[in-house]
Formats: sequence, C-alpha cells, structure tokens
Amino acid sequence: MLLHEAALELADIAKELQPDDASRGDIDRLVAKLRRVEARAFGPRPRAKKGQGAKWQILAYLREHVGTTVAFVVAIAFELGLTAPEVAVLTRHATRRAR
Repeated sequence: MLLHEAALELADIAKELQPDDASRGDIDRLVAKLRRVEARAFGPRPRAKKGQGAKWQILAYLREHVGTTVAFVVAIAFELGLTAPEVAVLTRHATRRAR
C-alpha cells in the first residue's frame, strides 16, 4: 500500500506544479519521499560487493584520469572528508566544467 500512497502523492504534486514552477527542491523532496517508501517496503539498501561500490568506482576513475584537474579536485574532496556519494556528484560537476 505504501507504493500506491506514494504514487497518489506524486500525482497530487504533479497537478499542483506547472512545468515552469517546479524547482530542484520540489524534485528532491519527492525523491526523498520515494526513498523512504522504498526503505519501508524493502528494508535498507544492501551494501555493494567489494570492488563495486562508489569508492571503487571513483578510484577507477581517478586512475584513468591521473594528473587532470578532475583528479585533483576529487583528491582534495576526499581530504576534506566528503563521502563517496558527495565526491561522485562533485566529480560529475567537475567533469562537465572541464569539457
């Protein structure tokens, strides 16, 4: 029933928002609600197998891009204590800007 309730809430939000009115915050709140529904229905997300998680993916990316601006930015982000998902987002933004 949780999924059905989330779908109804999504429909209500879609009715309220006009295409030009929707903000990133509106979508972020909706995604957070859907993640809560997912967690309640299926439990916590299982951990990635060794070598398949975000840190390993970031490490592989850094090895492929040694010496680039993006690799430097990511190394600094880890030194500052950012989490792997935060570093992944930062990497995507830095890659877009570097192009």
